Amino acid sequence: MKKLLYLFLILAGVFVAGCTGNKSASMGDSMVKADGEKVDTAFMSAMKTSFDPNDPQEWKDRLKQDEVQALCSKYKNQLPEGIALKVIEDSKKSVVYPASGKLMGDWKKGEALANNGRGGHIGKIQPDKADVKTGGNCYACHALDPKEVAAGSMGISLTGYGKIRTGLAAASYGYSRNRLFAATPSGKTGNLYEIPGFGDFSVFHITDTHAQLLPVYFREPNVNLGLDSARNRPPHLTGDHLLKFYNIKPNSPEAYAFTHLNFPDVAKMYGKTGGYAHLATLLKQLKADRKHNILLDGGDTWQGSATALWTKAEDMVTVSKLLGVDAMTGHFEFTYGQERVQELVKMMEGKTEFIAQNILTAEFEDAVFKPYIIRELNGTPVAVIGQAFPYTSVSNPSWMFPDWSFGIRQQRLQKIVDEVRQKAQVVILLSHNGTDVDFQLASEIRGIDVILGGHTHDALPKAIEVKNSGGRTVITNGGSHGKYLGVIDIKVSGGKFSDYRYHMLPVFANLLPADKEMEALIQRIRAPYAEKLSRVLAKNKQLLFRRGNFGGTADQLILEALLKQKDAQISFSPGFRWGISLLPGEDLTGDYLMNMTAITYPQTTLSNLSGLQIKEILEDVADNIFNKNPYYQQGGDMVRVGGMTYKLEPGEDIGKRISGMMLNGKAIEADKTYKVAGWSPVAKQTSDNEKDYIWNVVERHILDLKTIDGFSPNYPELIGVKDNMGISDM
Repeated sequence: MKKLLYLFLILAGVFVAGCTGNKSASMGDSMVKADGEKVDTAFMSAMKTSFDPNDPQEWKDRLKQDEVQALCSKYKNQLPEGIALKVIEDSKKSVVYPASGKLMGDWKKGEALANNGRGGHIGKIQPDKADVKTGGNCYACHALDPKEVAAGSMGISLTGYGKIRTGLAAASYGYSRNRLFAATPSGKTGNLYEIPGFGDFSVFHITDTHAQLLPVYFREPNVNLGLDSARNRPPHLTGDHLLKFYNIKPNSPEAYAFTHLNFPDVAKMYGKTGGYAHLATLLKQLKADRKHNILLDGGDTWQGSATALWTKAEDMVTVSKLLGVDAMTGHFEFTYGQERVQELVKMMEGKTEFIAQNILTAEFEDAVFKPYIIRELNGTPVAVIGQAFPYTSVSNPSWMFPDWSFGIRQQRLQKIVDEVRQKAQVVILLSHNGTDVDFQLASEIRGIDVILGGHTHDALPKAIEVKNSGGRTVITNGGSHGKYLGVIDIKVSGGKFSDYRYHMLPVFANLLPADKEMEALIQRIRAPYAEKLSRVLAKNKQLLFRRGNFGGTADQLILEALLKQKDAQISFSPGFRWGISLLPGEDLTGDYLMNMTAITYPQTTLSNLSGLQIKEILEDVADNIFNKNPYYQQGGDMVRVGGMTYKLEPGEDIGKRISGMMLNGKAIEADKTYKVAGWSPVAKQTSDNEKDYIWNVVERHILDLKTIDGFSPNYPELIGVKDNMGISDM
């Protein structure tokens, strides 16, 4: 009888609890698949009749399932993805915090309650006694005292909870309380951020956030071509090819984070990503278990939003300081001009170091910034060398920083690596080269242990190792727009880098409560501009996006605006990788418009170009992307084109890639002149005609349209790319 009742109580606990946070608790799968409904009915009947008439009513009320419990029972704890995320969010809302606001109590009293197994007994074997204090029996599900051999594993570990979270109570307490009291469907995103520590110290990495303070939607590319040695390997894998390579399940949170597939449907399912307040929470949670750490920012942080432009990047410097960035390098940062950059670097003093070994004075080749820093982490001296974007003076207006020169400077880098090797046991390169350039560099430079990469916005789910004469170099690339946090845990043996664990963590805003201090700071930053940012310009009925080798629907909207508003035959828009996505049904606001156009050289142009000049422009830009030598890949993505069509053979040499240029069904003639509109000129503009900034041009067009719908990317006809895994759905 006792054995039967004990089994009955276990099953009752599973039934009433509904969803749990661990697969081991999902007993519904093993419970009677043959005739589930009959068994469930019989089970419920047995439950009801098992109660003594004198038992408290609150025990009987527990049989009444709420909406969440009913869903978990219906799907046997294997909820569809969309329902799973709704369960998580609804459950988090039900969590009640102490009214006093005091988050951490007396741990000794808590321990006594947790270890007391008395109270709430159902049945007649061991009834509660009125004169005996009841407890929580917490150790039955949660590891608490390491000496407790009977501790359960159904819930999250709480060993050392208060001790290791001193000073981090708000974020860590909120996270743990949600995990304790809110339902988490087994196998879903609830355990995403519970990664075990490893090694001696940890390095956190963000890059290319492009001033996105708030959570965003960001669609990954469907076209990211790789040629020759880069063909069909990361980062040049898209869509299903990427899922297969990394063994990622379709429509899973990881599939949403790393591919464009089924976007925007999965975006509605999983919600926005990034946002500095949510990133701050994640960092605090991870740092609680990783005391020895450093946070590095790969650059392209100060540009890409209205507030960054209007405050001349002061907003991002302020936010980065609060986030705790220890060191950063740059690219678009330099487009504020060399004087402003120096002012901002001074503002960061004492908090964040700006490092770049490859920026020298143009006249005497003196270092403009510190080339590296050395920090001691858990007794290990760690060197971090900065590598800014080496082609800034080619891709961006050089007149903004006339006294500085840029380059890869491989020989100088090797000398610096050799120098810091005399002082440090681990050497990290904080790079804004781009992934393919980092691969090439890693194969030719000895002595770099880890390259934390940026610039190309490649979201690499796993690190990649490159062999060289000095051994190996581990390469990562951290994606963009605050969508990810890279975490590399490093082990040192014998005074050198020996092993590591790397995690590329998507920052799901729905799963991470906003850090209150960071949230308040962001609100203060945006408050003076709230009216301009929230102003609705048009209703949007389609997915707007940019990222991809040949552009997206948002680019096409800009191209059409240039054609219409400038009365042009052909329009060009730069191959920028920055710019967020907008889902169907979301309003197109002033905020979104600036997220796609906010730049310090926003002038529009109208030029008369010959057909030959148009071909030369396309050939030159294509070579910046598809040159066989990564060191000559100096730009962003391919220039976006409106009004005309053309053919492109990426594998050819410069001068032979572009063909079949057509305008309105007729071939573009080499010696004929065409009216071409564009924006973001690298050359300095002096004419008043160029003061018609791109956001003004696009806003006029949007207001004329009133509703955004029907835009499709104007892709070139590609030649010679059959079976290239960098193409999906084109």
